[in-house]
Amino acid sequence: MTANETFSFPDENDKSRGIELRVHTPEDKDAVTESIYILALKQPFELHAERFQEGIYGIYDGQTAFMKDLIKEIVGIPLSERAEKLIQYTISR
Repeated sequence: MTANETFSFPDENDKSRGIELRVHTPEDKDAVTESIYILALKQPFELHAERFQEGIYGIYDGQTAFMKDLIKEIVGIPLSERAEKLIQYTISR
């Protein structure tokens, strides 16, 4: 990717492989706020998802071994080599 290029997930290739995003609100709420973490790196980063129990397209609560190990990897990347953004969004019925 290059600067200012739009990224869509799932893209058409992902969709053709059956990857889709599904959202659900808890039954006792009309809306829920969630967050997405975006990480941009100057150098390629290879994530070895097979090392982790959950796999790459799972649902994470932030407390799993996958997330803990991923955070350790990210923290090891110098700040000058990465940009991060946490964006919140709301899902409504």
